[in-house]
Amino acid sequence: MQINSEVTAYSFDRLIVCETAEIAQFLIANNFHFEHNCAVLSIDGYPQNIWFFKFSTVTNTAFFLFLLGIGLGIFLIYFGMRQLSVQHKIPQPFKFKQSEITQWLRRWEEINGEVTNVLPPSREMSEPIQINSEVTAYSFDRVIVCDTAEIAQFLIANNFHF
Repeated sequence: MQINSEVTAYSFDRLIVCETAEIAQFLIANNFHFEHNCAVLSIDGYPQNIWFFKFSTVTNTAFFLFLLGIGLGIFLIYFGMRQLSVQHKIPQPFKFKQSEITQWLRRWEEINGEVTNVLPPSREMSEPIQINSEVTAYSFDRVIVCDTAEIAQFLIANNFHF
């Protein structure tokens, strides 16, 4: 009996010899040889040519589709991140004119009555403001720092500080 030269390239902890080739094929099809690190042979000569790595076209197709999906996902993430960085550079003009906004506000006031909490326009000051001495008499659990005076006015007008 001549042993295939490929057999010497593998090492196994165990050897299973089955009575029939069908049992050996069943064990190999269910990856028994991988799970238990063993060679599977049969008395009636299975396998004819010893191949321990048996892949089907279904497995190859599924793996190919998996890799294709991963590649597509990585590409879409990259493309989306690139698009976000470009989007900041695109100027976006304000679609409404000040006269239109004023007209809408007047129309709203005609229907619902006068707006009582309209924020006054912000005041730009060039000289520093004197801080009232009463400020040190209060204690706060938290502080909110705003980017602009308009945001602070909006929060105060909506009683956010209470």
